[in-house]
Amino acid sequence: ECVFASELDTQARATYAANFGPDMALYGDITEVRDAELPARCDMVVGGFPCQSFSARGERMGLEDPRGRLYLEVVRAMKVCQ
Repeated sequence: ECVFASELDTQARATYAANFGPDMALYGDITEVRDAELPARCDMVVGGFPCQSFSARGERMGLEDPRGRLYLEVVRAMKVCQ
């Protein structure tokens, strides 16, 4: 059971809704989701984030690029959803 998702892309959001139903907590920008909105308990946290900040094909700004710090949102979710 998927109890929470955060996705910016409109088509991906539609896929989440189709796969998991309209009652699943589906949010947009994870950086705008408050800790209280995350599930208090879960068995697994899965996350993915853009690689442009670190890729040779990108600007290689690393942690200076906000996208390069999105992994911290996964860490935050793990802390909240213990």
